[in-house]
Amino acid sequence: MSKELPFFKFYPAEWLIGKISFQTLEMQGAFIQCVCLVWNNKGSVKLNDVLYRVEQDKIDYLIKLGFINLDNDNRISIDFLNEQLNDFQKVREIRSIQGRAGGLAKAKQNVANANQTLPKAKQNVTDKIRKEKIRIDVTPSLEDVKNYFTANGFKEDVAIRAFNYYNENDWYDNKGNKVKNWKSKMNAVWFKEENKASLQNQNGGYSPKLMN
Repeated sequence: MSKELPFFKFYPAEWLIGKISFQTLEMQGAFIQCVCLVWNNKGSVKLNDVLYRVEQDKIDYLIKLGFINLDNDNRISIDFLNEQLNDFQKVREIRSIQGRAGGLAKAKQNVANANQTLPKAKQNVTDKIRKEKIRIDVTPSLEDVKNYFTANGFKEDVAIRAFNYYNENDWYDNKGNKVKNWKSKMNAVWFKEENKASLQNQNGGYSPKLMN
């Protein structure tokens, strides 16, 4: 209790008009001892624990006058402290409900934020996949290009020159455009009649003057 609520309410005016103020200072001190022990033990305390501080005759007198209560389990309680503890419990329950409500609202907001960001996240993944696919499409290996040329009946040495030409330029053509589909580029630029494997190039190879 001392950590949750380290003090109890004390109203001087009520004390001064209350019956306890008409008792001896010794009895008033005994009552305050009981008050502190009860509060520190969350509303009730064993009689034996009180007797270490307050004599039995004073306890009996305080019980007789109704300042303190003793139940069947030999536990002492005090009415005005019970009222404060009940009020405190109600406040704590209200705060707990408000806390749960606030947590629920926060959870709903998190879900709403997630629903907003999820499409964007999906789009980012889609873009990455698309970019990766493009990167793969535009950066074939030399073997890929050679196999593609020979499979379509074109010379391997032409395939090597075509690969070197674009690879040295990071797969950009001479107009500064990214080669997005290398096979289409080979078909459009390099797949010429004179580059077929069945023909002999007397000039020692093809120099593609019309590359793009």
